[in-house]
Amino acid sequence: MVYTDTIIIDIPPNGVHLVNQRCCRTPSSLNIVNPSQYGSTYSTYILGYKLFTNNSSPEFNQVPPIALCVGIYLELDYSATDPDSDSLYFDLCTPFHGGGSGFSNGVPQPDTPAAPPFDTVAWSSGFNKGYQLSASPAFIIDHSKGLITGRPDQIGTYAFGVCVSEFRDGLKLSENKRDFQMEVTSCDVEAAAAIDSAVEECIGLQIQFYNKSTLGEYFYWDFGDLTTINDTSTSSTPIYTYPDTSFCTIRLIAIGETGCSDTSYFTYHVRPKIIPEFEVPAPQCFEGHSFDFKHAGHAKNSTYKYWVIQNDTLIIEPDQIGIFNQQFPNPGSHIVQLVYEDFGCVKIQSDTIGLFNKPTMSLVQPFSAMCSPFNQLYSVDTENAEKRSY
Repeated sequence: MVYTDTIIIDIPPNGVHLVNQRCCRTPSSLNIVNPSQYGSTYSTYILGYKLFTNNSSPEFNQVPPIALCVGIYLELDYSATDPDSDSLYFDLCTPFHGGGSGFSNGVPQPDTPAAPPFDTVAWSSGFNKGYQLSASPAFIIDHSKGLITGRPDQIGTYAFGVCVSEFRDGLKLSENKRDFQMEVTSCDVEAAAAIDSAVEECIGLQIQFYNKSTLGEYFYWDFGDLTTINDTSTSSTPIYTYPDTSFCTIRLIAIGETGCSDTSYFTYHVRPKIIPEFEVPAPQCFEGHSFDFKHAGHAKNSTYKYWVIQNDTLIIEPDQIGIFNQQFPNPGSHIVQLVYEDFGCVKIQSDTIGLFNKPTMSLVQPFSAMCSPFNQLYSVDTENAEKRSY
C-alpha cells in the first residue's frame, strides 16, 4: 500500500529521520533468533543544509518476488534509480528491529519511534549479513548494479535485507534499506533458464557461454549478433565467434518436455583480447642475481602496460616493450605482476620469483692423522644447502 501526504517540516542543520516501526516478524522465520520477538523499522533521512540543500533518496526500481522456488537458480533485480544521478552502492545488510512483544516494552507500534542508531535482528546460527538465506551457490549481490543471484536450497521463511547507499563527491548522503520476508517454496517448474553472467570481458571475439539453467530438456541460444541471422545454437554450452567488437544482448530459452519454456537475457560487451603474459625466470642465488622480464601478451598500441613488484613496494610504470631487468634487495619469494589496462578492462598476470641465499658448509671437527687402515667419520654444518651423499 502507498500512503501519500504533504508535510512541511523545519529541517534542522543535521537533517531529520522519518521513521515507522512495527511488530512483529513471522514466528517461522528460519534465519532469526526468536523471530516473533522482533519487529521492523523503515526509515529515510532528509539531509540538513549543512550537507546539501537539494537531494532525493534512491528508489528501488522493482518489487522483487516474495516467493522463491527451491532448487532454481534466480536473478533478483534490486536495482535502484537516483533522481540526482548520485553514485549508488548496493549491499546485503541486516534488517532493523522495530516494535515487538519482547522488546520495546511490548509495544507493537511505538507512539514515538526509537531514535537511530536502530537495533538490528539477531541472526540464527549459520546465517549472517552476507548469508541470509540457505542457498547453493550462496546469494551474492552486484555492488554496482543491485542484481542478486543464487539458488535457494531449503524451503522456509527468511528475513532478507538489501541496502542501497548514495554518494556524491565521495560523501555518503543516505542509505535506503529494503527489508523483505522471503518465502522459499517448492515449485512445479518445467524450465528455468539462466545464463552464467560471469563471462570475462576483453578476451577477444570467440566467447564460451555457460548454461546455468536448473531445468529444461532443450535449449536455444541467440547471441545478439546484428550482422547475421545465423547467430543461434541449440548446444547447452556453446561457443560463438563474433565478427567484430559490439554490445550484445544474449538470449537463452530453456524448453521443458511439454513445450513450456523460460527465457533469460544477459548483456555482454565483446571487446578485443587483452591478456598479459611473461615467462617466469628460473630461481637464482641471491648473490649477483639479475632477472629479465619481457612483455609477451596480447595487447593493442593503446594498452597501458606496467609492472608491479610486490613485497618490495616497488612499482615500475614505464611502458617497456623490450626486456626489463630487475634486481631484488632481499632473498625470498617475490611476487611480480604484469598489468594491462585498456577498453575498460584491467588484466593481471601474477607469479612468484624465487631467490636463495648462497649455501655454506664447514667441518664440525678438524682432520686427524693415523696409520692405515684409518676410518674416521666427519660431520658438516650446512646452511641453505641440500645434503647429498657421494
